[in-house]
Amino acid sequence: MARVIAREDAGEREVFDLTTTQGTFIANGLVVHNCGRSGTELTHALNGTGYPRGCFSIANAISCRPPKNQLERLRARLKRHNKREERKVVKAALDNEPYTPRFFLDPVEACKPRLMKEALRFTNLLLVGGTALKAFLGEHASPMGVRGTPMVLELTEDGRVYRGGSTEGAPEGARVTHRWATLPTVHPAFALRMRRWLPMFRQDVAKAIRFFTGKLNWKPPSIIINPDADELARFLEMEAQAGRPVTYDVETLPAGFRTNKEGKVVAFYEATRDRLAIFAIGNRHVVYVVQFLSTEGIAKFYSDVDRERMKGVIRKGLTDRRLLKRSWNGGSYDRQVMENPANMGVTPVPIIDGILLHRLVFTEYRHSLGFALSHLTDAPTHKEDDTAKHPDSDWAWATYAGMDVSSEHECIDVLEPRVYERRQQQLLYPDHAVQSVCVGMHQNGMLIDQRIRGELETKFTKEAGTRLETLRDVLNRRTFNPRSHEQVTDLLYDQWGLPIYKYSEKTGAPSGDDDCIIQLFTYSELTSLQRRVLRLIRKVRKANKNLEVVLACRLERFGGFAWDIDGRIRTTYNAHGTVSGRTSSSEPINLQNITGELRIMFIPGVGRVFVGADYAALEARVVAAIAQAINLLLIFKNGFDLHGFIAESAFGQLYRDAEGYVHYTKGSPPENTVAYDMRVSAKRIFFGWIYGAGLETIHKQITEAEDEEGELTNYDADSRETAIVIDALSESVAPEIA
Repeated sequence: MARVIAREDAGEREVFDLTTTQGTFIANGLVVHNCGRSGTELTHALNGTGYPRGCFSIANAISCRPPKNQLERLRARLKRHNKREERKVVKAALDNEPYTPRFFLDPVEACKPRLMKEALRFTNLLLVGGTALKAFLGEHASPMGVRGTPMVLELTEDGRVYRGGSTEGAPEGARVTHRWATLPTVHPAFALRMRRWLPMFRQDVAKAIRFFTGKLNWKPPSIIINPDADELARFLEMEAQAGRPVTYDVETLPAGFRTNKEGKVVAFYEATRDRLAIFAIGNRHVVYVVQFLSTEGIAKFYSDVDRERMKGVIRKGLTDRRLLKRSWNGGSYDRQVMENPANMGVTPVPIIDGILLHRLVFTEYRHSLGFALSHLTDAPTHKEDDTAKHPDSDWAWATYAGMDVSSEHECIDVLEPRVYERRQQQLLYPDHAVQSVCVGMHQNGMLIDQRIRGELETKFTKEAGTRLETLRDVLNRRTFNPRSHEQVTDLLYDQWGLPIYKYSEKTGAPSGDDDCIIQLFTYSELTSLQRRVLRLIRKVRKANKNLEVVLACRLERFGGFAWDIDGRIRTTYNAHGTVSGRTSSSEPINLQNITGELRIMFIPGVGRVFVGADYAALEARVVAAIAQAINLLLIFKNGFDLHGFIAESAFGQLYRDAEGYVHYTKGSPPENTVAYDMRVSAKRIFFGWIYGAGLETIHKQITEAEDEEGELTNYDADSRETAIVIDALSESVAPEIA
């Protein structure tokens, strides 16, 4: 017998056999039958746990199927509609006219009462996909932030759901009416689209079963808080004599406070200035936690004499070459904290950084400790709350530090043998050496000429204002804000009806970012007015972006804490931030992405000079050597122009007849010539090609090329030209690489 849950008009269409569970999977919590690879993948993952599909009951987060199964886009449309209705209500009230708004409930919120009623029958939840997670924890829940994390959800009598055992738990005094053991994971369809996530999805399902059946392979360590110096010294000596590695971690108090863009006062962390509050060291089973400062910054745990004795023991352990130290990002942030004379004043040696091991083994994933814990261990959810920066108590902070050390130790225990299995041990030294260079660049900082910076601030303030006024005049809209996503997308798609090339991954709404605007330039039916407006939007945004960088370099920006008295800005450099192995840069600004017009405010200092270095086609040389690409090896051996050779091989007589042509054996074409532009295009195509990019991706890179003024120079480029170069590369220039 079957219960009828919906009725449709008569008609012919493909149907699914509901008498079998073959292919069943969870689509945002919705049961769908015989839907191919996604269903097969979930069935495979469940069968791998020893609990077949029939052991599970599946509830749907929403009870309807959105148009084209694009839930996030539907939610974004409903949100925009409701905002427009709100504006109409306000306008009607101001005009003293009647208006009956028509608001729509968000599908997730509309279905939540029914979902909660169904979920109350169970005590274990496997939340598959972002919609299922947000149905329980709200719109701001991050699927990637918590996937693979065992947690307990608490339902209070007011119908709200909280994460138990964390800073996001139910408020004090709230009555909890139900609890679920819960583990979120990604959707199998996502894992199939992004194949690297398949192992993670399967691991998550297996971990969920271990969690629900009480078989997680994790026992909390013994955490010894505030031992005396002799006790810690005995432990470190014992580990050194036994040749066993130890893992350490630090917790710090911020160097100071600053005002962010929203006008809120927030803590400002700077590795060279932060204050050491907690030092924890140990192994998987035993961790010693030394508290130097309380959450309020008070030194109340040791007397002055005992504190100095303890620092002496820690300094000796950190520099004892018999004792291998391990940490997570310990070769960067933790090292700089330790090197600060106000903290320890020593450099930990020898050391292995777990974050670099993780990058070697799991190159294309995130490298945060929380992520590593989620797929390498069964450790609990301590990394997913905010205890590190907002501890509830001194005891909670110390316990958090102890858990950090124990879980880091286990992660590194798992990663080290895998590095050797993959024969990557020879990469450990250069990776740590690059990380050390990153530390040196951070500590040295970049000196800023405040006079030039002030001139640039005046220039970009005026430029942003002038361009904004021009844009508003062209549109005849005095309140138009090109930095407002809602206003820009309303103009492009609702008013002009332009094609939507891109949707926000976060919200599902049509995107109005710079990549999207660049793509719109290729739309053949753009009017001259629309093209001018798009240019002006990009120019206003660029001027404002430049202004933000200049303002971030103002000495008073962070109350003096971002700079020492030498007036240098210090940014964080990461040796693990990219898949390719290049370094990355972040807070407070990205110093690796400073445009030419901004570089003039950075100066080397008295008696020093800047030295520029370039890869000089290093990646191309490596690829050519590995593939034994004869033509390229000859070009490199003879010192000829590689990209001129590629352009001539691809374009032939067209390139030779172009203005500014120079034979590749004699040099490269001069700038601002046709031949130079053709050579640049060939270069871009070549590097995209050796990285494995396809025609569509490479052509997109060509059309997004900009000049120094930020103008798109090739937005109308013909994709056939790109295809010609790719064909030449594959067939004649470097067939060995192809």
